[in-house]
Amino acid sequence: MRARAFLLLLLFSSVPAFPQCSLTPIFSGQFRASYLDVSVDGNDLWAATGYGLQLFDRTVDPPALIATLAIPGTTRVVRAKNGIAYTGSGSSIYVVRRAGKTLEIVRSTDAGATVNDLLTATYLFAATANGIAQFDIVDVTNPIRTSATLPTSSANVASLSVASSTLYAADGDSTLELFSIASPAAPTKIGTLPSRPSTVAVHATTSRVYASDAFNNTDVFIGGTKASTLSIGSTSLAQISGDELFVATDRKLRAVDFTLASQPVELFLTEIAPTSGTINRISAMQLAGSRLYVAAGDMGLLTYDVSQFTKPHAVHGYAIGAFATPVISGDRGYIADGLGAIREQSISANGDLFTTRTWNGGTRVHDAANNFILTSTSAVLTYSTLISTTPTQLWTATLRAPIRSAVLSGSKAIALLTDDSVWSLNAADAAPVAQQVDLGGAKIIALARSDATLALVESRDSGATSVVRYYADGNLSGTPQTANVSGITTALAVGSGKVAVFAFQGISVISFPLGSTTLLKVTNGLTPIALAFDGTKLLELDNSGFNVWSLTSNQKIRDYRFASFTFGMAIGSQQPIAIVTTSDGAMSIAYNSASEQPQLEPRANGNLYYRKAAASDGRLYLQQPGGAIDIYSTALGSAPHWINTITSSALDFAVSADGVFTMFGSGLIRAYSRDGYQIAETLISEGIDSQPLAIHTAGRAPWVSLSTGCQTAGCEKKTFILDPATLATTMTLNGGIVDLAAPANRVYAIFDLPAEVRIYDLGNNPQHPVIAATRAAEGAPKSIAAANGTVYVLGDVLRPYNESLTPLTTIEPGGTVDTSERIRINGTCSVVTGRTFDPIITGVPGWTAGPVFRIPSATKSLAAAAGRFVVLTDTSIEIWSSTPVTPPKKRHATR
Repeated sequence: MRARAFLLLLLFSSVPAFPQCSLTPIFSGQFRASYLDVSVDGNDLWAATGYGLQLFDRTVDPPALIATLAIPGTTRVVRAKNGIAYTGSGSSIYVVRRAGKTLEIVRSTDAGATVNDLLTATYLFAATANGIAQFDIVDVTNPIRTSATLPTSSANVASLSVASSTLYAADGDSTLELFSIASPAAPTKIGTLPSRPSTVAVHATTSRVYASDAFNNTDVFIGGTKASTLSIGSTSLAQISGDELFVATDRKLRAVDFTLASQPVELFLTEIAPTSGTINRISAMQLAGSRLYVAAGDMGLLTYDVSQFTKPHAVHGYAIGAFATPVISGDRGYIADGLGAIREQSISANGDLFTTRTWNGGTRVHDAANNFILTSTSAVLTYSTLISTTPTQLWTATLRAPIRSAVLSGSKAIALLTDDSVWSLNAADAAPVAQQVDLGGAKIIALARSDATLALVESRDSGATSVVRYYADGNLSGTPQTANVSGITTALAVGSGKVAVFAFQGISVISFPLGSTTLLKVTNGLTPIALAFDGTKLLELDNSGFNVWSLTSNQKIRDYRFASFTFGMAIGSQQPIAIVTTSDGAMSIAYNSASEQPQLEPRANGNLYYRKAAASDGRLYLQQPGGAIDIYSTALGSAPHWINTITSSALDFAVSADGVFTMFGSGLIRAYSRDGYQIAETLISEGIDSQPLAIHTAGRAPWVSLSTGCQTAGCEKKTFILDPATLATTMTLNGGIVDLAAPANRVYAIFDLPAEVRIYDLGNNPQHPVIAATRAAEGAPKSIAAANGTVYVLGDVLRPYNESLTPLTTIEPGGTVDTSERIRINGTCSVVTGRTFDPIITGVPGWTAGPVFRIPSATKSLAAAAGRFVVLTDTSIEIWSSTPVTPPKKRHATR
């Protein structure tokens, strides 16, 4: 069994309970924390989670949760100092104070519009959907809005940043707004910086200003002048030191050296795996000492250990376009772009790459040695000298099939073709003639060299066996030393007396002349695509990373992960640096460097993403996006207690006092007990074009709606009433149900095709209802409820009808029409959602204003049963009750 634990946090009612509608909030349980912002205050870490605030102790890894506080509205921003936090939630700024191991709201103040960002200096500045507001915080617990005006070219200010005495604002258009706050009480606009259209984020350091648009491009300003525009977004930024920064875009986290603004160097890149939530992006970061804290939405609050991420860095990445497998000779690297251009890179001692020259020489680089380079385009092999300023072609040779790989071995050029044959050419000849190497008809699938040593891999038995051929003197006409490996080889490397190959069992390191084999187990599930020896180390490149193995301990000792797809790697003989080509460009890896990449600390993401709530007497049912339904008991106490989970991929579900009914996309219907144990199932279908739409219950029986003919003929909708025990169809109605309410022995329903409002009398046979009244639907109705002889139909307005469906006086419920609007009536209380952020509570009859309960995030679903309303928000479950809570039984001590 598994259990769900909800935090018990009561929200505040702004109006006392009314006699006509006496509701009390009894439970607010957070099931989803979408981390939208972080703020470090000494050893405290504050996080804005959408639902409210969380406080963590960051003296441990990962930070330990101390307290959670629900805050009305969607909590998006937090700035904390000395135990006081300012948080932007909805259009209000809340002052929250730490009191031991609890958090308390001190007060709130209206910011005038949705708060997008906060900045604390001598004053508090709020970026809102209606401009920038300044607040005096001489009394830190009582922000007072000043009369200062900070005019912007657009009203919706998304981001603020400050450097020295200049405040920068991004407001979604093509300029940054600049204000002097040298005199904090009187901020003054001092100009603008022309930036990209839709600039929504600004980050300022002492030397640079970074402005990003909504399309992942960033302008870099130096001294007020635009230095470059980069195809790297910076929706969040944290300065490491100088011009090195952590930069986040969507799910990608980078460390970038911006010293050369036109060609930034990528020091680290990772992509965070998404969740089944809807906010899978990084919203904010803060670097504090040796830890980087990342607010990654539904992906969690992430902590990276950056204590060993020091200069000189191990990885340097260059966004120069996608390139094929590289080659290193001496202190130079050579890579081809696949279109015919070849780039030569000088390699510094710490791994920096600098382009020294480019030329057209082939789509692939195969080998380079002694100032000569071997390249190819399809079946054409080219041999050139590197001594001249522009490399000069010495000869070309057209072989009988495209070239898979090629090497320079002494005076020979040796090529492996895609037809699995091997050919040799005398490189010293002006026009060499290619000769096929006689290998006894062997099918050769891989070729590699190291100095004068050669290795080939022969595939036998349809790939079941790989035969490694080792030529210590590089003479393919001699007799090789051999060893067998099970499976087909995908990567090959040769060193002094050693060959490494990868097959399905792992990486086999074979020592010659004895042929003894050591197996290195690859446990990450990724296939090595390239291998290379460096003394007692074996270097491995897989699809998304670079690994270093110790051949002494046979253990992996370094692991570098990338967020881009890799193509190939090369290492040189002069320095322990590898060049790796990727889908984004090229990178160098100083694999002996003492610098480590940022390490993600363990984390637990316990988020749930409920999409629908339903309730019956003593039970609460919550459906997850995949269709599974969690069942909770609400019979005792105010907090729901998990009972069971219906593991299901159901499209929709409905509940009655006795059970649960699920509906699948195939038309399969299942019945369960109220605690989730299956009772019956059936299939409802009207042919190949049948599409299930929704399921409801009335009189304990399921009502299933489906459409038919909508893709092949005239569209028709039907509703089937089923026996709750056997799921046999007892009656069929024309039209599909939009919404349904079934108090006592009556059913009030909105139908589509035809668009009607209907009343049915269940009488003594709920499975055969009798129509009592019907009328054409008005005002695009979405939801229906009934009480005290009045039917309430919610659409463009709230339309009351009597039991004959004669119209009564129309009611304007307030707010704006939304497709998710719902109305539910329970006793003398009505709740309307989907028209305003907070639900509208009124008393019935009379439709008098009821209490106002603030909720922490937008409503997704509304249910009512047994004197309680259940409001499912994006982040929480809110339960309001009009009846006293039955306390759980006390536990007695036992001997």
